[in-house]
This record gives sequence, structure tokens and C-alpha cells, in this order.
Amino acid sequence: MKAETQIRTYKRSESAVFSKTKEGFGGLSNMAAGFPVRVNGIRILTSEALYQACRFPHRPEVQRIIIGEPSPMTAKMKSKPYRKDSRPDWDQVRVKIMRWCLRVKLVQNWRQFSDLLLATGDKPIVEESRKDEFWGAKPVDDHTLVGMNVLGRLLMELREEFKSSQRDALLRVEPLPIPDFLLNGLPIETIVASSMESKLLSAAGGTQTPPGAPRTEQASLFDQPSLFDEGVQELEQPEYKLDTPAHDIQADGEVLEKRAMVADLKPYTEYKESGLPWLGRVPGHWAVLPHRALFEEVNEREHPNEQMLSVTITRGVIKQRDLLAGSSKKDSSKQDKSAYKLVCPGDIAYNKMRAWQGAIGMSDLRGIISPAYVVQRMRGAHSPRYFHHLFRTPGFAKEAESWSYGITSDMWSLRPEHFKAIYSALPPAEEQVAIVRFLDHANRRLERTIRAKRKVIALLNEQKQAIIHRAVTRGLDPTVPLKPSGISWLGDIPQHWEALPVKRCSIVISKGTTPSTEGREILEEGPIRFIKAENISGGVIVDKPRAFIGQETHNVLRRSQLHEHDILFVIAGATLGKIAIVRESHLPANTNQAVAFIRPNHRVTPEFLAIWLKSNRIKEQIWLNAVQSAQPNLSMGSLGDFPVPLPPVAEQAIVVERVDAELRLPNAAIAHAEREISLLREYRTRLIADVVTGKLDVREAARHLPEETEEPEASPEPVADDTTDGDLDAAPEEAEA
Repeated sequence: MKAETQIRTYKRSESAVFSKTKEGFGGLSNMAAGFPVRVNGIRILTSEALYQACRFPHRPEVQRIIIGEPSPMTAKMKSKPYRKDSRPDWDQVRVKIMRWCLRVKLVQNWRQFSDLLLATGDKPIVEESRKDEFWGAKPVDDHTLVGMNVLGRLLMELREEFKSSQRDALLRVEPLPIPDFLLNGLPIETIVASSMESKLLSAAGGTQTPPGAPRTEQASLFDQPSLFDEGVQELEQPEYKLDTPAHDIQADGEVLEKRAMVADLKPYTEYKESGLPWLGRVPGHWAVLPHRALFEEVNEREHPNEQMLSVTITRGVIKQRDLLAGSSKKDSSKQDKSAYKLVCPGDIAYNKMRAWQGAIGMSDLRGIISPAYVVQRMRGAHSPRYFHHLFRTPGFAKEAESWSYGITSDMWSLRPEHFKAIYSALPPAEEQVAIVRFLDHANRRLERTIRAKRKVIALLNEQKQAIIHRAVTRGLDPTVPLKPSGISWLGDIPQHWEALPVKRCSIVISKGTTPSTEGREILEEGPIRFIKAENISGGVIVDKPRAFIGQETHNVLRRSQLHEHDILFVIAGATLGKIAIVRESHLPANTNQAVAFIRPNHRVTPEFLAIWLKSNRIKEQIWLNAVQSAQPNLSMGSLGDFPVPLPPVAEQAIVVERVDAELRLPNAAIAHAEREISLLREYRTRLIADVVTGKLDVREAARHLPEETEEPEASPEPVADDTTDGDLDAAPEEAEA
């Protein structure tokens, strides 16, 4: 196949592009420092030096020169005089060698490099190069890159292998089966991850291949003798699916040890077809009955003095005051609560318009809920907690969706008569008790682990804030003379710094506009990106939810057209104070009324100002100055008046570089912990679904569980998860037909 057929075209805005090692995804570059490797006991500072050394297996003295260089660029330059003496098959094996080098980089820098790979999401990874269209892609204009991008495609291949169920295969890197694969005159040995990397993989839910079992290698674009041979196919992008049975998922060893008997769970011996796609096959001795035979609707009212309850997607039925705590939501319930419905312990309550999203559950509490919600009570001696677990599975949510009706998805409603028509599995009563006992035990153990990881995250965030505060209020020299800033809560600053308000550090401070106020629409696709508060997360602009506007609308909303290096600042809602910097890849773009933008002037770099605006000192001032109405709002005047401790611009760059370097480890640790929590929750969801639908038999395991009286508090969920539930009387009373 000709080289021309390997040329790819990439849109910058839709790709994870790297060029300079200290920017964005720069750590993916072979030139990036901070990813040392060790081969045959020899420490090599970068994967670039390792790759260049592999050119000269028959010249160990040249290899030593290359790997002895402190920088990757000098290592590359040192190899140039010897290029004519490269191994004779270099052009045929160089892609395989690069692929091997990347795997070595991963296995010996597991957490840091895997976090970087995963941060690219599902985007194409592209190395931007002005000269090299083989390993990278050249920019042909501001928005397009064209080239073979071999390095980027190798990285995509590695990312997808890491995301697959066979990622444990990456913990062992075998030497390449090519002639003279040598370092310093000796055959290159197998490289195996340290016990720490193996433990990290296990904690993240990796699978272990039994000793001696054959490994299935992913078909690769680069497994051909030459990159340009006939039959080369586009790199596949396998999608990670969550349909693996729970008993095939290896959880964190701290969570469910073997004595908790999860690993020993087996299917039932006999099954029958339920006749229901969402249930599939069920144990032969279970019944499958309609809800009209299991539940009766209750409409007890006239209890206005009972406590208000909320039905949430993430936490089930909880006290309304617990939902409001730490949230921007306000109590929108009516003053007269005589029409509100009574809920008793053991009742199943659901939000008609959110049941298909998971807003359903059993109540442990007595209280009242919105008259727009539904209360169902068990008939007979069945376990409502079993049905709590069953109704909160993804399978039941899909079934509830199919029975919900409305003009649009935000109006879909699961009416009581349709709830009664749904069929569910019904184990014998004693088996329901065993299932609940087992799942409650498993959940307690999972919650303990999740809480411990959240505590670690909280400590790491405190560490980050301490790093930021010290750098942006004192600089990097602890001996520098100080002076009063003139602002009581800011205190002293270095003598050669200034303290200026944000408005004096800006060309403009403004905010966006909602297109509908101008008679315009937000589009699902379009030429101009429309950035909302929800798109600002973790200090960056994220893709979802995706929203766009047309060019004409963009022209009408001229005031809020964004520029590169603008700082976006959320000024309304639950995420008040979140910030991100607009990069070239985000443009052209506009924003809405909940987002302000600051366009820095010559006095401050965007990066320094962004770091300061992320500090706890500013967060305190944000909430002190916010106007509390239906949701918190920060005025443009208050934002412009926030003081900025301001070193000279050259010093700002040094401070930013130091802060970025010092935050790299805590950021990676936080990302790893959050990913572990996500995997644990994913595991719990799959485990519950498998148990309550009869895919796993827990009767024997439940009999041997220890008695536990401790009820750990639930690990906190993100507030935003529940603020979309429509819990606070947001769902309107529906007219009954």
C-alpha cells in the first residue's frame, strides 16, 4: 500500500493535539521529561533516548552516548552522526520499536502515563509537527492537521488496549522478536511492572490472566512487516462496554475479599425464560408477576406537618433538607402541604417524570412528598428492599422508560396504571431476605472503601490549595521582603508585587447571552460552539453537553464572542466559581449568561490569573459576595473588584511553571482515586443487577455472612447529580385523563 493511503486529516477542535511537552497533552511526546524507564537495569531518562538507542544494537558505545544525555533532544542529536550506521532493517522495524518503547513507558510510569492517555477520551491523538508528517501531522491551516500521524495512532492503540478488559497484558512487555534486539551488547530482557503497578491495576478493576493461559493480542495496524504493506486497516477503536457480569469483574481487594464470598458465587442450577427482555432468564423456581399483583397505590394526604422527603436519582428517598444542604437549590414546595402524599417506611416512592432515569426507591423514613409523585405499598409478605434494589437497576430504568409517555423526554411520565402493568421477578420470600442481606453487606464494604478514597481526595485537594496559596501570595523565594497588601484578608505580599483588582488586569470583563432572548436557537450541531456552565469542569472546558449556534446567531451575540486565552468564570448556579481558559481548539465559540469571561491585559498572564481565581481565598470571597436567590449569583462588579496579588509578568510564568509541576502528582493521584471510585460504583451496579435478577445465587453466601450492626454514612455524591432530579416540587401535577 502506498504511503499516500496512510495520510490522515484531523480537525484540531476534535482531536487531542500535542506539540510542546509542557502544554496540554505534551507528556504523550517521546520528548517529554518525567517518564524515565529502566531496561536491563539501565536507567534511561526518556522514551526518545530509548528509541534512538535501538537504532544501533551493534554499536553499544553509541547507545551509551545516547542514553547518557540529560535531554531527549540532545540524545536525538547525538544519534544523527551515526544514522548511516543504523541497523539495516531500521525502516522495517522502527514502528514496532516505537510501539515497544511506548509500552515500556507505560509499564514503568503506570499511573501518570495512563492518566494522560485516558484524559484524551475518545478523541484522535495527534502529534503536531511542522516538519514530520510520518510520526505526526502538519498544520495546513488554523483548524486542520494532515499527515500519517503514526505516533498518535500508536498512542490511540495503546489507549484502547488500556481501556479494554485485557489491560493486565500491558503489565508485561516482552522483547521484540526481531534480530539483534540488544542494549549495551546484551539481549533486551522482558520488562515486568512492579508490584505497585500490579496493585494499582487490580484496584482499578483489571483482569488477571491465569498462569500459562494464552494471551489474546489485539489486532493492530502496526503488526504488519511494513506500515505500507497491502491489507493495512484503519486502527480500530473498540468501545468499552459495561455488560460484563459482576462475577467476572475483579474488584479492589479491600472491598470484597474472598471470605465475603463474591468470588465463589455461581449461577443457579436451573433457569427458565421470563419472557421479558429486561429480565432475560430467571431461576426456575422464581415467579414473574405484574406489579398490580405486588403493589397497591396509596394516596394518603392531610399530613402537612410531616417532614419533606425527596426522591433522587442517585440516592433514592432522602430528607429534603439533606438534598438542599450544600446545594444551590431552594425549597420550591407549596406553603400549604395538605395535598402532599404521605410516605411510610417500606413504601416505594417514585418521581413519575424521572423514574426512567432512576428516581425511585424504598423509603426508610416517614414523611411527605410532592403530590405529583407516586407512592406504592407492598401487598403480602414480600421484601420492599429487594424491590428497591431491583427498581434501581439500569435494566428496570430501561423498562420504566418504555412504559413512560409524553411529547418529549423531559415530559415522559410513568403513570400508576402503567407501573402496575410492568412485570418483575419474584423470588421466594426467604430468598428475598437473603438477597437483601447479601447486598447490604456488600454495599457497606464498598461504602467504607469509597469513603476512605474520598478522604484521600479531600486531603490531596487541601495539599493543592496550600501549594497554590503559597505560590500566588508569597512567590517562590521564602526570604523575599514583604509589605502589606492593603487588603485585610489577603495579608502581606512580596515587596516588589502589586495588588490590583481584576478589572485593572483585564481588557474586558463581560458575560454571555441566552440565544432565546434574541429569538435564536441552540443547535445540536453547528459551526460555533456554545459553552455553558456545565462545560466547565476540573479547570478545563469539556465536550459534554454539546451545544452549538449558527454563524448568524454568533454575529448577533458579538459581545460574547470568545477569544483565545479568555478566562471563563461561572457566575450563576451550583458550580459558581468554576473556571477554565479558552484555547485555540475551542474556537470559534460563544457562551451564555451564566458564564462571565475575563480577557487579561498585559499585566497578567491567563495562567497566573486562573491559578489565583482557583484559590481558596477567592472561593471564600465568591460566596461572601454572591447574591442568594433561586440560585447563587455573582455580579460582574464583584468579580471585577476581586484583588489580584501581581508579580512581574516574567515571574508569573515561573510561578505558573512551578505550580503546574507541584500539582502534577496530587492531580494524578486525585484522578486515579476518582477513577477507582467510579469503577467501584460500576462494580456495585453490576453486582446488584446480577443478584436481583437471579444471575448469581447468593443464598449460601448470605448464610455465612457475619453479623454487622454498623451502618456507615453514604459517601457523598456530587450535588449536580441530584439537582436535575426535579425533587423539590419541580414536576408539575399532571392532569389525569
